[in-house]
Amino acid sequence: MVLAIAAVTAVLLAGVAAVGVSRLLTDTPRSTVADYFEALAEGDASAALDLVFLGDKIDPAQYPLLTDGGLDAGVRPSDVRIGDSRDADPGLGRQATVVPVRYSAGGTGVSQDILVVRADDDGYALRAPFVTLAVGNAQGRAVKVNGIALGGQADLVGFPGVFRAEAAANVLLGAATATAVAAPGMQGGYVAPLDFGVPELAPGAAKKIQAEVRATIDRCAGTTAAQIPGCPFGLTVWGQNATVRWTVAAYPKVTVRPAAATWFGGGGVTITDDGAGTVRWMVTYVDGTGVRRTEKGSAPFRVNGIAQVSASGIQITLG
Repeated sequence: MVLAIAAVTAVLLAGVAAVGVSRLLTDTPRSTVADYFEALAEGDASAALDLVFLGDKIDPAQYPLLTDGGLDAGVRPSDVRIGDSRDADPGLGRQATVVPVRYSAGGTGVSQDILVVRADDDGYALRAPFVTLAVGNAQGRAVKVNGIALGGQADLVGFPGVFRAEAAANVLLGAATATAVAAPGMQGGYVAPLDFGVPELAPGAAKKIQAEVRATIDRCAGTTAAQIPGCPFGLTVWGQNATVRWTVAAYPKVTVRPAAATWFGGGGVTITDDGAGTVRWMVTYVDGTGVRRTEKGSAPFRVNGIAQVSASGIQITLG
């Protein structure tokens, strides 16, 4: 009797175990999300992308952060907790589910909803489970995020985690850093705002710009034209064959100030002055009656413009 009961119990336990294994082997939206974050925790970008809808179409050259290099041990999500799934808006044309996830990124708690859709093989796939990087105020400096150099990619996205950005110093601007995690974006999805803020001038940059402004003023004064493109002063002459002799009577004091970038691509380093610039002129021209005349006078001038990095160093443009 004892042996018979033991045999029946073993059969029942085996059946329960089989049912449990069957449930574990059946994909669900929650288990697919769990597999995705497990792949991220292991630093396996390929395995993570295998769980993404159209993940095999992603070009690593265009999306360098969606590679193993973008999953350094110090930036991966940890302490992942997966919440209860809910039905998503059916407008995607596929059965869709939203799975809420809570994780830690660089010590900061992050909540991110992951959209899961039915895959063509009757399994499940994650729909764009990434974070878009919004890099602000790099202003021409070379940028690295999590140690990976960013080029001119139109779409900068990475796996969930922490993003640590570095803007390298150049001859014009100093180095800067920024750190961010995912946050809900205004247009949907999740965004990591990596804003370097208003930059600082590189050592010696202000003196170089001021010297270049003075050299530009001197070059302008060394011409004999009445209107000189890119120069802070000029003369309107009501005649023909005008020749002007310029003399700088007073140089302005030039101020150089970094500025935050704008939506219109402005910012950079602005050049202004104190309004003390004065130039004397003497012009010889032929008037409307054919008479050659000479006049002279003086006029104030203002200096304003921008400074940018060029292949040869710092280039200024005066308005």
